[in-house]
Amino acid sequence: MARRPAHERIKRLLSIIPWIVANPGEELANIAGRFNLTPDELLDDLSIVYMVGIPPYTPDALVDVEIDEDSCVWIRLADYFSRPLQLTPSQGLALLAATEATRELSGESFAPALESALTKLSKALGVDESEVIDVRLGEGDSKLLAELRSAIESNVDTTINYYSYGRNSNTTRRVTPWRLVADSGFWYLQGWCQLAKSERLFRVDRIQSLELHESSTGQASDTDHAEMFTAAQGAPRVKLRLNPSSLWVLEAYPTEEIERNDDGTVDVTLVVVAKAWFQRLMLKLGSEVEVLESSGLATQDLISEGRDKVLERY
Repeated sequence: MARRPAHERIKRLLSIIPWIVANPGEELANIAGRFNLTPDELLDDLSIVYMVGIPPYTPDALVDVEIDEDSCVWIRLADYFSRPLQLTPSQGLALLAATEATRELSGESFAPALESALTKLSKALGVDESEVIDVRLGEGDSKLLAELRSAIESNVDTTINYYSYGRNSNTTRRVTPWRLVADSGFWYLQGWCQLAKSERLFRVDRIQSLELHESSTGQASDTDHAEMFTAAQGAPRVKLRLNPSSLWVLEAYPTEEIERNDDGTVDVTLVVVAKAWFQRLMLKLGSEVEVLESSGLATQDLISEGRDKVLERY
């Protein structure tokens, strides 16, 4: 029996355990069917529950699972879990923000349940509706995000037409989607790219079109999380001096070193991930930037080349 990834099992158990507690003595087969599992898969998941508890891990501090000769299941929570949860104000605020974020992350299918949970939680914390936190994980087309979630849940490939900002070009790629990740105000799709024959991260707002297939041909993910951008050690670096009007660069791109000067300018070191990206950045900044140092990059030649390309279009 192929074992599902750990994060999927935990997510499923967070639904299974409360349901069994609320419906004691239900038959194993009925529980498995309700959660779209085989009896063996359910037993495998429930085997984890025996290890849940708090120090000193004595019998009264552990969660107990009982399955009788008729395959009926009971879960008895440890005394600790039966006590009302006492939250500090900061913990309550964090829970409220996390619930709001989960509502956006889960999509429309769970919106009513999460809306109800948010209302109850806000009331319990004494938070007025006008003061509720607005959490935005990232900008993205809701229809496109829904289609990507469907592909992930159904384990099918997608063909995307993708605009690469670094290369300034569009490519068509067949991707096995693994997960959606929100980071720094943007949604990203992590998956296996058939074109690159490797794991890739795609910004969702740069996906021009999407087509779902009926099967998956890619490699399964071997991690439970997405690795965001990390610069290669051998990639060219450039040190720029930015005028105050161009400090938006610090928020828009990953930086390695930042040094603020007394005159309001800022010296920043950037990794040049692609030449076309660097050319467009320099043309956009114009006279608001000065190149101080560069490593492995002929900056002036690249800037001149970028200007020539723009002139050719005119």
